[in-house]
Amino acid sequence: MIEHKNIVSECAVRIDTPGLTADEVATIRRWARFIGKPWEDGAEELRRIHQRLNREDQEQCLLTSMTKA
Repeated sequence: MIEHKNIVSECAVRIDTPGLTADEVATIRRWARFIGKPWEDGAEELRRIHQRLNREDQEQCLLTSMTKA
């Protein structure tokens, strides 16, 4: 449950990330209002969005470190 709440919080903080679709933003907003349970409908979609945001962050960090080298 704590991990699920952290996922919701992390997604909510990054809701203005360019490239998120309107559906993804709506999913994040819905979960941010009512965190719910990790097994409820839509939780898998939220996890997918979270993984995508993390992957994009990692790619951005990698690009930044490569340009500084």
